[in-house]
Amino acid sequence: MMENRVTISDYRKKARASLEHQWGMNAWLVFLSMLVVGAIQSVFDGVSPFSSESSQGSILAFLVEHLLLFAFTYALFYIALVVVRGGKAQTGQLLAVFQQKYFGSILVINLISTFVTWAINSLILLPIFFIGGINTYTQLLFNSNMIPANIADSEVLNIGFVLLMLAVAFLSLLITSIVGGLFQFAAWTKFDYPDLSVFQCLKYAWFLLKGRIGIYILLQLSFIGWYLLGMLALFIGLLWVIAYVNVTIAGFYDQARIEKGSPYEYFS
Repeated sequence: MMENRVTISDYRKKARASLEHQWGMNAWLVFLSMLVVGAIQSVFDGVSPFSSESSQGSILAFLVEHLLLFAFTYALFYIALVVVRGGKAQTGQLLAVFQQKYFGSILVINLISTFVTWAINSLILLPIFFIGGINTYTQLLFNSNMIPANIADSEVLNIGFVLLMLAVAFLSLLITSIVGGLFQFAAWTKFDYPDLSVFQCLKYAWFLLKGRIGIYILLQLSFIGWYLLGMLALFIGLLWVIAYVNVTIAGFYDQARIEKGSPYEYFS
């Protein structure tokens, strides 16, 4: 079958060819999206009547992130799809998700993705609950750091616990990577077929990923070295790496769509 002849190297080669003469623009858009998100967060923090450590402040931060700022992340996916198809990245595309035909559905896709990821992590972290107790469990579940400072200083942090943490972190990364790919594919489906419902986008996204999860994971893992290089380059290099990864995965989606047909054929 055709899909067996398309290798990881082929996907990456196509991405590099698509990014030729516009690496700088794509890296700039990644940086600009981060800059805009940071600026909006700063404004909300400045005008918010609640402390960032309070429950009200946390709720407000969640709402701002998942009702507004998410659009800039998905805009980078939109740009990647344009680029891999031979188009040019443009600054105005950072506002693509705010179009009426996309915003509501992409918002729902993002909220479902957030909930599913949280639910998966809550299950994966259950061994931590039985070993470290509810305080450790909740702090890991709601803290972006795998080992918060107050946990690192506690007696529960021994060699066995560290090994368990590493195993949990790897499993979480693996599963959330697959889940993230599903919702990323659903967003691209919405960009391609705005008339489809969120449920149809998710169903079609799973149809595209089914049978390709293994190569999808390997494709993601193939960028580990690039991420390390990006961090060594004072983290500035990550701007190029993120653009490279997004365009490569967009090409993976596009290839699956071409091989498996449009959603109209699937739902007919």
